[in-house]
Amino acid sequence: MSSGAVFAASASAAGCSRETLTKLADTYVKAQADGKPSAVPLAKGAYYGENDVTMDVAKGVLAGPLKIDFTRSFYDTTQCAAFTEVVAATDPHPYVIHTRMEASENGAVSRMESVVADAGDWAFGATEYLNFTKAENWGEIPANKRDTRAAIQAAAEAYINNWGDPKLPVPHGTPCARLEGRIYTGTR
Repeated sequence: MSSGAVFAASASAAGCSRETLTKLADTYVKAQADGKPSAVPLAKGAYYGENDVTMDVAKGVLAGPLKIDFTRSFYDTTQCAAFTEVVAATDPHPYVIHTRMEASENGAVSRMESVVADAGDWAFGATEYLNFTKAENWGEIPANKRDTRAAIQAAAEAYINNWGDPKLPVPHGTPCARLEGRIYTGTR
């Protein structure tokens, strides 16, 4: 399983605040560090899945504490969703986890999906991944250099819809960079 997966957005609550999403992501990271899945405020009937498998959140990776070496989150206030990267390279059981959460109007998680990569997964290397991801610049893109929301969404959906196709109809090679497992396709 690739740890550099892109999560396609689905319809969710009609917008929410950055503060709500930041709090949700911070709560998730603390819950993962402590191994306390009950700390994540799940809405009644919320969906939880790991690696495309529906499961009880208490039986997933969140149930075990992790020594987290690095984390970063991105917030989509239009879709009321947060994406959080967690790297536990120095944990006795190393992981790279990418989690997407959708929030309801009250800030509870209505959908939570994680790609959990560890030993035995394709190109897995938590230490290498940690070094590459920490070196990337994910600062804010100046407004005059940003693509439109529609262009970004279309590229992400094309990437996911054509996964594994060598003639992928979206930018994925030079000059673009992609980090998957311990493999980095960009230049420094």
